[in-house]
Amino acid sequence: MSVNLEVKGSLAKCLATENLIIEHKKVPTAMFDVDRRILTLPTWDKASATVYDLLVGHEVGHALFTDNVDWSIDYPEVPKDFVNVLEDVRVEKLMKKKYAGLSRTFFNGYNELNSDDFFSTKEENLDELSFIDRINLYYKIGAFHNIAFNDDEDQFLTRAGQTETFDDVLQLAREIVEFVKYKRKKVENPQTSNEEQSSSAGGEEVETPKQNEGSGSDTESNQEEGEGEGQGEGQGEGDELSKSMEAPEGGGSGVDPSNQHEERNELESKTSKSFDEKSKDLVDRYSQETNYVELPEMILENMIIPNEFIHSKAKEEYSRNDVNKDFFALACKEYATYKKSAEKEVSYLVKEFECKKSADQYARASTARTGVLDTQKLHTYKFNEDLFKKVSVVPDGKNHGLIFILDWSGSMNNFILDAYKQLLNLVWFCRKVNIPFEVYAFTLDCSSYMELQPNHPLTYKKVAGVIAPEASFRLMNFFTSKTNNRVLEEQLKNIWTACYAYQNHRGVVPRHLELSGSPIGESIMALHSLIPDFQAKNKLQKVNVIFLTDGEGYQNAVTKEKKGKYDDTYIGMTKHSKTSIRDRKSGRVYRSFDYNGFPQYAKILLETVKDRFPTVNLINFRITPSRDFQNCYRWYGSGYDNYESAKVEYRKNQCISFSNTGFDQFHVIAASSLAQDEDFKVEEGASKAQIKTAFVRMLGKKKTNKKLLGSFVDLIA
Repeated sequence: MSVNLEVKGSLAKCLATENLIIEHKKVPTAMFDVDRRILTLPTWDKASATVYDLLVGHEVGHALFTDNVDWSIDYPEVPKDFVNVLEDVRVEKLMKKKYAGLSRTFFNGYNELNSDDFFSTKEENLDELSFIDRINLYYKIGAFHNIAFNDDEDQFLTRAGQTETFDDVLQLAREIVEFVKYKRKKVENPQTSNEEQSSSAGGEEVETPKQNEGSGSDTESNQEEGEGEGQGEGQGEGDELSKSMEAPEGGGSGVDPSNQHEERNELESKTSKSFDEKSKDLVDRYSQETNYVELPEMILENMIIPNEFIHSKAKEEYSRNDVNKDFFALACKEYATYKKSAEKEVSYLVKEFECKKSADQYARASTARTGVLDTQKLHTYKFNEDLFKKVSVVPDGKNHGLIFILDWSGSMNNFILDAYKQLLNLVWFCRKVNIPFEVYAFTLDCSSYMELQPNHPLTYKKVAGVIAPEASFRLMNFFTSKTNNRVLEEQLKNIWTACYAYQNHRGVVPRHLELSGSPIGESIMALHSLIPDFQAKNKLQKVNVIFLTDGEGYQNAVTKEKKGKYDDTYIGMTKHSKTSIRDRKSGRVYRSFDYNGFPQYAKILLETVKDRFPTVNLINFRITPSRDFQNCYRWYGSGYDNYESAKVEYRKNQCISFSNTGFDQFHVIAASSLAQDEDFKVEEGASKAQIKTAFVRMLGKKKTNKKLLGSFVDLIA
């Protein structure tokens, strides 16, 4: 059964009670970076959901409770296996104490792992395993097996379940090592051991080394009962004794010398090593490695081409010679005609906005008593208890702002003027209702701005492990609500003239307004800097972002530290077959994507924006020629039952809305329906059928535009 890694990552965060960064990688064991708070979990592809939960709970326990110290300096004689086993006991006890529901998860998980022989005990007599192995099995699968311990061992077993701190674990590990060495020495040299016992103070028999006095109240009580008395002579015997423990010559068991079985190393845990090795088998070695990257930190001053520069260069070009002047005058005449025809559409937008805004305020209004007697109600005091004046309280609405992103790519060439008309309606609407706005057009042609940026600066901070925007990416600030009406009108004419030249394939276009590529991904990433900056400067409570595009973009490469010819390092670019975005600010790790489809990539980028700015509305008006509708449906039409039903609606209404795209609203508009200046035109002597066709065509255009603009108003009112 496939396990949802994002869900398991969320589980780890909840268990850790902090916003950890969770990474799933092809690593043999889990790792926790204390400084960066990154928990790396192996991709246990073959683990069941129960086992996955067990492993996640176990690793989060280490992240929460295991100290990040080099204990081997103070405890050089203690094998790592002893500390691992005892620390596992402690952290699992603390996790089950913190989350009672994990007890059943651990029980079921270890039962499943035991059935799969994860501890390699199927052919073993558990009573003959080393002491540390039996401790390990007792606390993991002891519910399914009866494991024997003698009286001396039993007190260590009890103390293993009572450790509270990592120092407790280290001290207990040291004492168990001393105990194991002493028992081995006693088995291998019974005569020497007897002599030591007889020469001990008071002639008392020594069964085990004396346990550390600072190990807790349990130790003290055991000593009072006469258990564990005396100081063993086997402590600190050096390397020679350690070697004898690792390779015993005799066949003793360490539990009962008379038992004959396979020799073993008493100072290592076979079951712990087996578990670690078989855990590696849960990772599918043929699965793709996930590469984790972060969002780039964009530099606004390098990314944005200022509004003043754009229009000063445009004015310079349009006044360069008589030909340019004449073309500009012709385009401005067309602009004036369109503006007059669009007044009704803009007024409709304003009316809808004011009505919906008033209705929303009325719905949120409340009535409150003033505490002042209403003299006109005093005569009703015998049958009316409400004699006070009332006042209606209408809460203030939220301050809105709009950011527009206009597609300035070459594919917009044939209908860019019609798309620009849609933008003009929205700009005029914002102006009339006093909504702050910024209009940007994306471009990959930064070479035309060398006069402004001669050094061609990067638009992001280039470090290893981030998504890399194209070096030529820029946002042209076409319009801003900060300009006065006269300046804005001149600027609208400048861009109209460029669009008019493109769509009519004649005239002049300034060099810095040439069409280029489609850096949609970069534009979405730029919102992480644009939105808070725009919000702060205009003191806004809510921001709406509107894209006006005609297609898809591309997936960006990621930065990576590479080695040069002379062992020097530099930040280069690469692409991975499986990449996942890790956002430290929101604490979320997003599902991975590959490089075979932009819509999936764009949806994840949009999710990063929504997670950081949950009140922001993201809207896309996607202009689609009829020949491209099938591709558009394949990428975004998952909400429809079938292609044919979507196609019928699209042809009938010349528009269709798709859901589950990453945008709050995603409207697909037929490119042929964009023109809003459809007049009722019929030739003289036209038949009734021709008159009807012309009238229906005009109403159809108006209906489509009003439907789209109405849905836009619903979202921002």
